Amino acid sequence: MIRLVGTRVAQALVTLLLTSVVVFGLARTSGNPADLVLAQDAPEAERKAYIERMGLDLPLLVQYQRFLHDALRGDFGRSIRTGAPATELVFDRLPRTLELGTASLAHSRAW
Repeated sequence: MIRLVGTRVAQALVTLLLTSVVVFGLARTSGNPADLVLAQDAPEAERKAYIERMGLDLPLLVQYQRFLHDALRGDFGRSIRTGAPATELVFDRLPRTLELGTASLAHSRAW
């Protein structure tokens, strides 16, 4: 029984690690956040300062380590659009998400 629990915990950790790699990778392939946040005519000095402040000038491995460290502390960063903490945005939308999921589950069980 203990071996089964240990195996399941190990599988869960591997799944979480792989999920974090996918999330990090998708976030990096969506483009440069500086292009999304700053105006197109923003001075190059402002663009460079933003990139340095966000750590986007660091190697990808260092960026991933920071991402993982912050995520393990419960810090999922801030929204690029609103500047609000990401966890706050998730919790604001959680009731509607649960409502939609419950309705969807109930509908699928009805068939």
